[in-house]
Amino acid sequence: MTRYEPVGPAPSATGCQSGTRALGLAIADVWPELTSMKGAYGCWNRRRVVGGTAWSMHAEGRALDVGVPASQNAAGWGLACDLTVAHAALDVQRVIWDHHIWSIEEAAGWRRLRPTSLQHVDHLHVEHRWNGANKPATIRAEYTARLRLERTR
Repeated sequence: MTRYEPVGPAPSATGCQSGTRALGLAIADVWPELTSMKGAYGCWNRRRVVGGTAWSMHAEGRALDVGVPASQNAAGWGLACDLTVAHAALDVQRVIWDHHIWSIEEAAGWRRLRPTSLQHVDHLHVEHRWNGANKPATIRAEYTARLRLERTR
């Protein structure tokens, strides 16, 4: 089993990691009806988890939020499932969407979020492993190709 890589105790990132930015742009290429890497739906945000004291994965620049309009719920699920199917190739370690969470810690399936958690009904939250986050921006073409392949299946 691949281990989950949590946020470190003192994130020092000053922006989105290059590989994570590339993943967000690849998502925008393949899923143009969703919102990625624009406005609030980006990557880096030096903040703690909403309602908690732990650092958010966004503080390390290893998480993306992808906006999903209410009319595109099915597309949100399509992207969420494509990310989990291709998680090894994309270095994705966690996806949170529409009251559910998928993690490499329990890769066999989705589970419901606790009622006290942010339910992620208007955006997908995608977390990157360090291996993917540290890849160069040129990985975008590979990520785009992989996501196109998954979307056409």
